[in-house]
This record gives sequence, C-alpha cells and structure tokens, in this order.
Amino acid sequence: MKQDTPCWNQAQGRLGESLAKKFLERQGFNVIAERYRSPFGEIDLVAKRGQVLLFVEVKARHGDHFGDALESVTPLKLRHFRKAVLHFLMENPEYQQDYFWELAAAAVRHHGTKTEIELVKILS
Repeated sequence: MKQDTPCWNQAQGRLGESLAKKFLERQGFNVIAERYRSPFGEIDLVAKRGQVLLFVEVKARHGDHFGDALESVTPLKLRHFRKAVLHFLMENPEYQQDYFWELAAAAVRHHGTKTEIELVKILS
C-alpha cells in the first residue's frame, strides 16, 4: 500500500536536505537541482558557484544511535552516486565544459536543539 505521507526517515532526510541547501546558499552556491533522479540513484543536491559544480549526498541523523551520518556513505553508494553524476552531466551538456566537478557528502547532525552541518569532499 502506498503511503501518502513520508515516513519518519524520509521526513528527517528532507529536513536534512533543506538545511544542507540553506548551508550551501550561505556559502555562495546556487542550488540548480534537488533530488535529481537517474537510473543509478538520486543526487540530493546539485549546486554551482562560479565554475564549480558540486554534487551532494545528504545524510541526516538525529543523535548518534545508528553511527555517524557519513559512515552510511558506503563504497557501493559512492559507485551509484558517481554513475548518477555522469547521468546528470549527459542530460545537462551545458555543464560538461568549463566546470570543475566536485562530489561531496553533507552530514546533518541533530543533537537535541542543536544542528551541525559538515560538508566533506569525496575523492573521485
């Protein structure tokens, strides 16, 4: 049966994406795509600043009961993420030249009333 409202994890993920988007905008990035879907998976955020095109996987956690957010970015997840990035570039040829592409993971950690965001670049 299809759910009309997102489950708790999905709601937590969307909140994390929203916070990560605001974080990137404060850093001078312009978010050009959100939740981009490809046959290989989803890219949570695509942002650009100058000639830098940033592809971001957002991981949100409430507390540390299930480990750190960045620990969930596994090698398999990275392979799918890279393929999704290539798919985005094929569908958007205007970003194939004159841009430097970077992959990153954004960890959004909620600790009670405090929220922390860490952006970590992923080596390709």
